[in-house]
Amino acid sequence: MAVNKAVTRDNVTKIHYGPKVDQEIHIHHWPFKIDFLRGGHVEMVLNERNFLNVEHWRPKSVKKVQQQEKEGEVGDEQMNKDEEGQEDSEDGMWEESFNGKTDSKPRGPESIGLDVTFSGYEHVYGIPEHASTFSLKSTSGAEGEYSEPYRLWNLDVFEYELDSPAALYGAIPFMYAHKKSSHGSSDAALLWLNAAETWIDLTTAEHKNPLSFSTKAASSQTHWISESGILDLLVFLGPDSTTIFKQYGELTGTTPLPPLFSIGYHQCRWNYMNEDDVLTVDAGFDKHDIPYDTIWLDIEYTDDKQYFTWDARNFPSPESMLKKLDVNKRKLVAIIDPHIKRKEGYWVHKEGEKKDFMVKNAEAKIYDGWCWPGSSSWVDFTSQKAREWWHTLFRFDKFKVPPS
Repeated sequence: MAVNKAVTRDNVTKIHYGPKVDQEIHIHHWPFKIDFLRGGHVEMVLNERNFLNVEHWRPKSVKKVQQQEKEGEVGDEQMNKDEEGQEDSEDGMWEESFNGKTDSKPRGPESIGLDVTFSGYEHVYGIPEHASTFSLKSTSGAEGEYSEPYRLWNLDVFEYELDSPAALYGAIPFMYAHKKSSHGSSDAALLWLNAAETWIDLTTAEHKNPLSFSTKAASSQTHWISESGILDLLVFLGPDSTTIFKQYGELTGTTPLPPLFSIGYHQCRWNYMNEDDVLTVDAGFDKHDIPYDTIWLDIEYTDDKQYFTWDARNFPSPESMLKKLDVNKRKLVAIIDPHIKRKEGYWVHKEGEKKDFMVKNAEAKIYDGWCWPGSSSWVDFTSQKAREWWHTLFRFDKFKVPPS
């Protein structure tokens, strides 16, 4: 951001910037608040309701650690106080357990929160994936609205509930707003750059721009809370949707040009169990004169749920199956998930472990999680070398057919 002018006066620092010097940031020092303006109109406000909160790091009290080691789990009547006199043995503060698995939190609770107001914007969109309306509903609990905040947490939900703020498969903390007003249409957006579990409350309120004589309009008030991480957010002020999505693409990366076959209809179910299933479905589409380009296989094509393998009994001749699909120029997609089965002799896990490409736990041991294959490990995709290795596996000659 090229700053053209910055002036501090009466507890407020005003920054003017942009090619036309028509964008402004007003930083109110006390109480702390940040206004984002374009063309003299307030578009977005951070901490308007003073919800900014960062949980401070504090060490677990030595006395409590010693008592836990000596007596095991401490009951409510045995709660200790930390150095500041605060109870530090509340449920979930230092570790959380679910289905027999325990996640430690060595730094204790460290959530962050901030309110963001989209000034004069009655409708906001985005934060996929939720089975909700296009224009996001309020979470005020009123009739016809949600009583729980939107949740951002990657979750595989089978037969999920419709019209709900509950989390689904993905989590994209990007919220977009659009409005029409007397001075034309306006667009604004926010990217909350945090990968931790996040909750978002959304309500509407009457708002009047203090810098203009415009009539009151409904504003969207949001409250973002993440379980951990830092405050790292990006504000997009448009002025239009084309500009915002161009900037968003430049920031996060754009989608590669897809291959032609991927644009057409895909037939995907869980699960086609063998080669006869695949070829029967393929023939059925021809029989009923239904065009399709791609058929998918879920995990059952594998040998004992080991990716990059074929089940020798149910898929004994995958190359022949592919040639039959290719007669009508149809493709086959075999699902590959990131969880790698922990099994003696499984070549993918053996290679990943040998190359030190697997995600580690707090004790620097390979993380043992549970998914479709059972006990599983995960590739550390934050490592460039691990990503490069993973890329080399996606070749047909890498898919192993076990001896029959």
